[in-house]
Amino acid sequence: MKKFVQITSMLLMAVMLFSLCACGLGNIGKIKKIETIPTIQQTTVETPAPAPAVDEKAGSYEAALAMMVDEDYEGAAAAFEALGDYKDSAERAAQAREKMQDNRYQEAVALMEAGEIREAFAAFNTMPGYKDVDERMAQLQDLVAMQDELAGAKERDIVTFGTFEQDNKRETESEPIEWIVIGKEDDSLTLLSLYVLVCGPYHEERSDITWEDSALRHWLNDEFISAAFSGDERNLLVLTTVPPHGNPKYPYDFQNNPITPGNETNDRVWILSEEEAKALPASILKAESTKYAKSGGFGLSSGGSYHFSLVDPTVGWWADNQGTMQREETYVDYSTNWWLRTPGDLQRKAMYVSSAGKLMYEGYYVNMQQFGIRPVICVKVG
Repeated sequence: MKKFVQITSMLLMAVMLFSLCACGLGNIGKIKKIETIPTIQQTTVETPAPAPAVDEKAGSYEAALAMMVDEDYEGAAAAFEALGDYKDSAERAAQAREKMQDNRYQEAVALMEAGEIREAFAAFNTMPGYKDVDERMAQLQDLVAMQDELAGAKERDIVTFGTFEQDNKRETESEPIEWIVIGKEDDSLTLLSLYVLVCGPYHEERSDITWEDSALRHWLNDEFISAAFSGDERNLLVLTTVPPHGNPKYPYDFQNNPITPGNETNDRVWILSEEEAKALPASILKAESTKYAKSGGFGLSSGGSYHFSLVDPTVGWWADNQGTMQREETYVDYSTNWWLRTPGDLQRKAMYVSSAGKLMYEGYYVNMQQFGIRPVICVKVG
């Protein structure tokens, strides 16, 4: 029985060994079949090396610097502030903000100098405490109040604006100038001085002349304007186009030469023409002069510039009338002739209004020193 078991075991082992060999031979056959499949050539794709990291803040910093060069200070300030503590960004942002503030300040100053008083006040109001802003705002408040007062005036009303010596008491302050409203627009008033403020020639020599080149025009827009108005008041004077108005009765002189009124000018102070004067009533044309007007005139300085200078009040006509003027209670003493800018019956003459308020078309020689001057201005009120 024991032998039978051994033989059976041996037979089982043999069967197992045969099965294993058969499996091995089968696999060898399969491997040979795989080896017969053609090999496919494969292409190797190389992956590029990663690029170094870009310094984005450096690019933004350079862009912000470019904005500063282009004067885009608002954009530069925002760009530098976005960079935080990168390099000197905080300092650069402060510089850009300062430039923005200064630009706004300069724009407000320009508005003020252009007479845009209310717009200037609003602009300065955005930067209290900056430079002299608080002082300027106080000045503007006074000018706004002045504009509001003038804006309520009607034609033929009398208003005050500026100051000029009138009572001839040099030791005291100059007196307010009184003006007649002779024209009114929505945002401006045209004013004629109520009195003759000064006496003097239309031009320094008896020669052919027009308003454009006259010494009187240059004196009014230089020395008179500086003496009569503060800087703030000058900012309210409108630069006005003054048209040339010829003499309707004397377009030619006695030799048949044309008499020209010249070219239009742009002035802040001027005098009336024949056409403008004849539109006014005689009550306005007939004028009185101040004591100061009767006490002197203006002449040509040694340097060639036209300026105001007093005549000697102790001799001649001035001495004869000085005592009478001093006895008067008011500084208004005499009516006088006063210049118009329209030429007379010769190119070397200019028309004038007589002391009776009559237009004198033949005119008088332009170097006449005793004729009066009534300035005209246009004041911005809106």
